[in-house]
Amino acid sequence: MPLTDQQKQTLFALLEESGWAWRDDAIHAPNDTMWLNCDTPWVDDVVDFYDRMCGRRARIENNRERGWDVEPAAFDVASLIAVLKSMQPSRDPKSRTT
Repeated sequence: MPLTDQQKQTLFALLEESGWAWRDDAIHAPNDTMWLNCDTPWVDDVVDFYDRMCGRRARIENNRERGWDVEPAAFDVASLIAVLKSMQPSRDPKSRTT
């Protein structure tokens, strides 16, 4: 199920507190390596969003091992993951990829 209006409001407020900024109907990460559309920031629920961003973080870290400069992207995705983690319903800690 997509994010509810309340979840979107919470997501955007927490991201703003984390340094994300609004531009052109989207909220942009501090280093501008990613952005979320204001109408549909994600197509599924918070748990799926969190899990997918943890996967993104792993891919970014793989690029670090290749010698790429990934600090801006790593910072941006970490800030999003922290927000999503705070929004998740309780679930078995063993199933989290943190």
